[in-house]
Amino acid sequence: MTTENNRKINAPFIRALLDKRQCPAPFHLHELYGWIDASPGRERKATYNAVRDLANAGYLFTVTGPFGAGYQVSGKGMTRPGLSEDERRERNRIRNARRRGKGGPSTRAARVGMQAANTPTPAKVNPSAQGETVEQFEARGGKVERLTAFWEQAA
Repeated sequence: MTTENNRKINAPFIRALLDKRQCPAPFHLHELYGWIDASPGRERKATYNAVRDLANAGYLFTVTGPFGAGYQVSGKGMTRPGLSEDERRERNRIRNARRRGKGGPSTRAARVGMQAANTPTPAKVNPSAQGETVEQFEARGGKVERLTAFWEQAA
């Protein structure tokens, strides 16, 4: 959040302010708003988000006192969890293998072959017995009633 004073209100800004003030006692958000002269709205929301991020990172403790919830500097640094050298090498090896196409087909023929193998075969349809014609039905002794069409009735 950049304000009209060209300052960016974020966690490093709030942390630098708290380190400079060296406030061992708990403080409330409204006090912090006064320290940085945050105007209502975006600046206060950015300040609240930054304080929440610092509390989630372990730099601030949330404390409750007679005047409600407040925050206190924990004295711990905010270390970012890092990977060991072996974990980093393994992650890079996997990423590079994916980039080189080791995980899947690399040629068009291989992709087409894989697609053909994954295409389901159509269901088999049993051939049905052929029905008999009208002449065969009449030859067997069947009777067919023929109805006249409307254009035959007019003539």
